[in-house]
Amino acid sequence: MFCIAKTSSCFPVSPAAVQSRKPAAGGEIPDPQILALRQFIEMTGRRILGVTFSSFFSFKFFFGVAAFGHGNISPLIYQWTLDKWRFQLIINACQDKRFYLFREDSMAATLKDVAKLAEVDIGSVSRTLGNHPRAQKLRPETRQRILEAAHKLGYRRNQFAAAMRTGVNAAVAIINSGDYSIGHGQSATHVLYGILDAAGASNYALKTYTDSDLSACMEDILSSQIKNVISMSTKNARREETAVLCRQYGLNLVFVYETGHGEFPAVASSNYENSRDVVKYLASMGHRRIALVCGEYQFWHYMTEKYNGYLAGLRESGIEPEFSLMICEADITAKVHEMLDRPPETRPTAFFCIGDGMAMRVQRMAVRKGLRVPEDVSTTGFGYAEGENALSPLTSVNEMYERLGDSAFKLLIQGRLDFPQEPDGTYRIPGELVKRESVAKLN
Repeated sequence: MFCIAKTSSCFPVSPAAVQSRKPAAGGEIPDPQILALRQFIEMTGRRILGVTFSSFFSFKFFFGVAAFGHGNISPLIYQWTLDKWRFQLIINACQDKRFYLFREDSMAATLKDVAKLAEVDIGSVSRTLGNHPRAQKLRPETRQRILEAAHKLGYRRNQFAAAMRTGVNAAVAIINSGDYSIGHGQSATHVLYGILDAAGASNYALKTYTDSDLSACMEDILSSQIKNVISMSTKNARREETAVLCRQYGLNLVFVYETGHGEFPAVASSNYENSRDVVKYLASMGHRRIALVCGEYQFWHYMTEKYNGYLAGLRESGIEPEFSLMICEADITAKVHEMLDRPPETRPTAFFCIGDGMAMRVQRMAVRKGLRVPEDVSTTGFGYAEGENALSPLTSVNEMYERLGDSAFKLLIQGRLDFPQEPDGTYRIPGELVKRESVAKLN
């Protein structure tokens, strides 16, 4: 591709020189093209315009230009067949009306140029700029020198060409839950923020799907030449199907939430430890009748982990678990009403809820019954963000959702994380108990 633009390193050409050149033997300069070029030069002033002569010209285009040679201007005639090549003439009209010819594709920096400036081999440049895991084997100062050289030269990596050459697209497919309440909930939103930040820092693109039709989803992933997948599905059957498909097609896969599947790891919250610590905190505040507000835990790993953590927290605090204080149903309303209607000597003084939404419901129900929050009914939750707006600002576990997303992306690309992996293939992210006003001190 040839361009005309203002640059000190190129051959200067004046409009007059272009108009006065005589064609070489064997062809003539087509008058319409010269007239068009002259017209653009005269009309554009100091603006930059792009003029494209496309392949619809079936004849040969002879373009006469001038180049410096030992102080003298000598004509150079370039012959091109426009039914095979497309040219773009970028016309920059300067004050002195001088124009410059250069080969545009020869001016773009290449991997070889970056390697020469950084004084490394081309392979090191390619791996560093492509964020290949093997680039981490280079010294940090070497990687930094490569990045600085690329920036200085204005190098731009052609992602499409790289995908065509290697068969790998520098993109990550995210499969979110097709259940609207889950896929658009607080947890999923913040996990996506974490993935987005990590991908942006590593120059990766993201393509999102839902698990509503995993077969169609996988077809698109394969046709896009994407090799890396993050699954945010929460239903075990969908997670298993995703694992089967990724195994079949040789894709890299990391799960967020729950546990790993076979050789595919997961990143999840430390549900057991977080729950145990919340119950121990309630006990330290003098609470002995601590109710559990859960769901049908047998269908979800994270609920089972919180359930077991609740039991562990009670036992470590010297409290015997009472099944009459446990709600493990899809609809908690009736059981919560029943507990709140008990006389003070048997009514729970605190409700350990596995989510902020549940804890806020308990607060509202208690207030409607004339109970004081937190003096009569203390509450805790999980999620952290929503609890600020509760009737009594909610003591809650910050489950570090954004760190979940960030860690899932790094595990997918780098193949490891800097903390232990459990036997089931899960990496656990510790949470933080945020203490607010919803827990009363009874002793």
